[in-house]
Amino acid sequence: MTKLYSEEQKMRAKETDLARYLMTRGETLKPAGGEYVWVYRDSAGVHDSVTIRNNKWFDHKRQQGGDAIGFLQEFYGMKFRDAVERLLGGEQGD
Repeated sequence: MTKLYSEEQKMRAKETDLARYLMTRGETLKPAGGEYVWVYRDSAGVHDSVTIRNNKWFDHKRQQGGDAIGFLQEFYGMKFRDAVERLLGGEQGD
């Protein structure tokens, strides 16, 4: 049976400080004013079009953004429940 996350748990996951989360995982972030630029590599090369401020991200190349959960879904290919669990440090739903 799939465990569901409470609204409080989902809110905590969405509000995760995304820059801090990524830095603790060894991702490359460059300070840029009051935000960070995420520098990453994929099969198409090196990219630096994603900015991060607190729990929000925005990809300037694709004109798309979102919260911490959406970041893990978009860039790490995670399902919603897996992203929430990861952002909550392994905390399970009810």
